[in-house]
Amino acid sequence: MDSDKDNIKRIIDGLRSIEKMIDHQNKKMPDLVVNKLYSRIESLLWLQKKMSLINPLPPLAGWPAAPDFLLKLHGWIIKNKPNCVVEMGSGISTIVISDALRQNGFGKVVSFEHLEEFRDKTQGYIREENLSCFSDVILSPIVKYDKKHLSEQAESYWYSLDVNEIIAHNIDLLIVDGPPGKICKYSRYPALGAFYSKLAFEAEVWMDDADRYEEKIINEQWVDEFDMHSEYYPLEKGLFILKRRKSE
Repeated sequence: MDSDKDNIKRIIDGLRSIEKMIDHQNKKMPDLVVNKLYSRIESLLWLQKKMSLINPLPPLAGWPAAPDFLLKLHGWIIKNKPNCVVEMGSGISTIVISDALRQNGFGKVVSFEHLEEFRDKTQGYIREENLSCFSDVILSPIVKYDKKHLSEQAESYWYSLDVNEIIAHNIDLLIVDGPPGKICKYSRYPALGAFYSKLAFEAEVWMDDADRYEEKIINEQWVDEFDMHSEYYPLEKGLFILKRRKSE
């Protein structure tokens, strides 16, 4: 397809620019950087191949999700065919999820976004791709949070959402990729407590940025508090996947 050719050309041009810069500076790029770069390109090309979009994916720069995470996410949805996906933080992941749901022929993703700018940006891409019936991007500003929290700060914050009013079905996949860590320490801790009662029995909980210290602590707390099993996946930013223990 023309969009695939345009993306490949853009990637190749970018690589050539990098090579020229390295040659000009007479420096050798570290193998680790090269491997990471090519891993990102490979994941992005596979993702583009598997998706059925009208337009190319937006540039990933400025969006938090890494290509290998998005590729794994798209494949999981195609294979497991969920009815209800919920994610904290909207963006390219919302487009990827919606595309996979459309290929399945059913399902919906509910995405919570605290910034109006990003909500509008995501909704714009969704409309352009005719994916609106498979997604719902909800503006949920960050507010003070007065329930149990891991933060040692005087005040903690989280989304201003009412789960019971918004989520009508059991959640098959919960993706925790927000809110950003800068709002308070352990900012993503409330997610599992807020949605646990809405999770389907076989549901999975995905926490992105698993290589960060605070996410590791949150993961340990969730495992103990909710008696979950957690598995780590060595993606670019790390990924924890949590499930209920089979003994329940």
